[in-house]
Parts: sequence; C-alpha cells; structure tokens
Amino acid sequence: MKVLVTGASGLLGSRMLAVFPRHWEVRGTYCTRRVQGLVQCSLGDRGSLRRLIAGDGYDWVVHCAGTRSPDECQRDARKAVEVNALGTENVALAAGEAGAALAYASTDYIFAGDDPPYRETDQARPLNVYGHSKLAGERHALSVPGSLVVRMPALYSLDLFAPGNVLAALRHSLARGEHVAADDEGVRHYTLGEEVAVAFAFLMEHGHRGTFHVSADQSSTKLEFLRTAAEAMGLDAGLVRPAQPDPAKAPRPRDAHLDPGLYRSLGGLALTGYRDALRHLEGAVGGA
Repeated sequence: MKVLVTGASGLLGSRMLAVFPRHWEVRGTYCTRRVQGLVQCSLGDRGSLRRLIAGDGYDWVVHCAGTRSPDECQRDARKAVEVNALGTENVALAAGEAGAALAYASTDYIFAGDDPPYRETDQARPLNVYGHSKLAGERHALSVPGSLVVRMPALYSLDLFAPGNVLAALRHSLARGEHVAADDEGVRHYTLGEEVAVAFAFLMEHGHRGTFHVSADQSSTKLEFLRTAAEAMGLDAGLVRPAQPDPAKAPRPRDAHLDPGLYRSLGGLALTGYRDALRHLEGAVGGA
C-alpha cells in the first residue's frame, strides 16, 4: 500500500508518517516550510498534484495540509477558501482521477458549539470562515469514491519538537519569563496528534469509509490546559493569564465537543485525556 501525506511538515501530518504498517510505503509533502525527505507540492497547482499522485501510483492520499488559524482565515477569507476549500478540491480531483482513496483531516469548528456533543450526522453550522472553508473541503473530499473524513478538536503533542505544537511555543515563552494570554471561556477537548494519526491508520487499514469523529473526552479551557502543561514542565503557570476579549478575533464555538462513539464502536481506542497525557511532560523543560 502506498500513501501520500499532504502537509507532512505540520503537527498532524508529521505524526502520520510513522503510524502505518511497516510494509506500507509512506511519503509526505510540504508547501513552503522545507523539510528534508519531503517533496514540495502546492495545493493550488492541480497539474503538479495530478502528476505526483498518478505518477507514483498512490493508493491513499491523506490530506492534512491547510490553513489552520481561525483568526488568519477570518482576516483573509480568500486565502482560506483557496487553501482549505479549493486546495482540497484539487487534491480530490487528482486523487479521483488516479484511482486513489482520500482521507481528509477536518475540524470540530464546523459546528456552532451550542448543542454538544456532536455526532457525525448532526447538522454543521460553522461560526467563522475557517469552519466554512473546512466544511467545503469535506464536501470535495467526500466526492471521491471510498473517501474518509476525520473531524478532530485542537491537537497537541508531547514531542516538544513537533512542528506547530502549542506546548513548544508555551515552553519557549515561559522559559523566557514572558506572559502568555489564553482564553478562559471556550470549552476545548485537547487531543494528542499521535492518537489522531493512529485513528486515521486504523480506519484506513480496516476499510472504514465516510465521516468519523475522533476526540478525547476530557474538557478544559485553553487557560486550564496551558497552566496544567506549565506545571507539568516545572514552569511558572502564573505567567499564563486570561486573555482579554478581542473583537478582531474570529468567533468560536463555545463547546464543539465531538462524540467519538462511532469510532470506538468499530474498535478504535479511547483517546487520552490531557491531564493524564501531560504528566509525561514532567522535567521536559530542560534545555529550553
């Protein structure tokens, strides 16, 4: 089995490179952040995508690439649509033409956050540009026969060198004595990127198709999560302060908790709550 992972220079994509069976051949792409061993590929270049996917005979394309920041998407809606919606359409067309199945990384932000927990069949109602662009991407992905969509909440990793890891940024700031502002209103369900990558591999390997929710169940605010991480690393959690309201930020769902019951019913493992996971960070601040 040959797998191409787009966005392998990011947190989820980089975790994806190591979770498939040993006999599967896995390759990753990057767009702007060059990483040794990955192939450069732009989501806006449909011809290049076609040549890459068809030319190397991939059986699966795992599409992790995209613009992830809700605030950046809100400031530049055109870019959000170009990357998350039209970029996914280009990947879907290239995969479909090559006869490859497509697995798409989506988000809990397609929901309004007023009636959790959300099942796969619940109505999507995004509150911001990011959610709308990812929902459009889902629709393009599902146009590919045998496709798979996995929705997930905010991700993190215990690997403090993982790209785009919120904990790496936290450690860097607190070790320098800098304050970190964090929201204390929205309810989040932080989930290990490694475990979401394992869920993708499980669903793909066992032939499951359609839409699935993969999420840890333990809830927190961003403030609670970052303070717990700071304490685990032996850093000053008091430097993590409640963020002040900012009308310029993208609106966010208050609680878009995803119900992972369907995934678990198929044999997928329960995902680790953040408090248990963060205990493994004890002493990790060395060398910051």
